[in-house]
Amino acid sequence: MTCTLGAPTVLTIENQLAEWVIKMAKIGYGRTRQELTLTVKHILDQTDRPNPFRNNLPGRHWVEGFLQRHKNISRRTTEVLGRERASITSAKLDRWFDEFEAYIKGVDTEGDLGILANPMRIFNADESGFALVGKSENVLALKGSKVVYNLTTSDKSQITRLACCNAEHYDEIPEDWIGCPCGRWLHKGCSDISDVHELTDEEIAVLDWYCEWCAAREE
Repeated sequence: MTCTLGAPTVLTIENQLAEWVIKMAKIGYGRTRQELTLTVKHILDQTDRPNPFRNNLPGRHWVEGFLQRHKNISRRTTEVLGRERASITSAKLDRWFDEFEAYIKGVDTEGDLGILANPMRIFNADESGFALVGKSENVLALKGSKVVYNLTTSDKSQITRLACCNAEHYDEIPEDWIGCPCGRWLHKGCSDISDVHELTDEEIAVLDWYCEWCAAREE
């Protein structure tokens, strides 16, 4: 003899509700336990369906029974993901690099710049953001999902660190590239990097200094 844990099913469309929870998590809008119960309340308010809930709002025990009946759904902690990052795809990245290469070849028709053939002149910078507001929350998602994202309107309220490296593995980015109005530098040594520079205020890259440095390196 087998039996189902939890109270008797009130919603005949509960399977559709479970599918909705999974789909919302997949597109970055995972539903919390409270949002799930409020959705049930909305359905019951609209349909006037008999139920044992006070004010048509199911409680904690119903949620636990729901998860027992739908074992493919579990509670997960989300990772905040801004809309800008969510829209990036591998195809868009490939297209950007193709367009960039075409642009470089277009402005360097004589090959005088030699950017593509000289890795010393190729730099890559990447930002890491540490959010100051907002936090991840537990949502309902498909069990076994590696990462569950939570899309937000923006994730720009943060402290941002910009890392820069050179394709020729040049281990020191010249300080002269950065104009610091306050002149406040922090120098920290790292085990893998000989020198690390940090700015506490506005950073401004100066093109003239960059060109002079490149010319000196090629001599």
